[in-house]
Amino acid sequence: MARLYVTAIRWSQDGKRIEWYQVRTPTAESVLSQPATYTRHQLATAILNGTEVFTAKLVGGAWKHGAQVEIALRTHPDVTTADNLENLPKF
Repeated sequence: MARLYVTAIRWSQDGKRIEWYQVRTPTAESVLSQPATYTRHQLATAILNGTEVFTAKLVGGAWKHGAQVEIALRTHPDVTTADNLENLPKF
């Protein structure tokens, strides 16, 4: 199965969401490729297509595997909570 590692992020100009991801692929044990830049859409599409995506941090000269990245559905916060996903009728 394909695997990607997110090693850096860039926030949107308003600071409300992550818009860009620096992504690397594994080349050997604790060695990752040069970074590629993915948009939110590109990273979500990779996950939906079956790619495993994790975070990674450079520690002592080696990349350390981190948490798995997931796609989350949620409602946009506004003044009313009555129409939020968790408050819709259950079926």
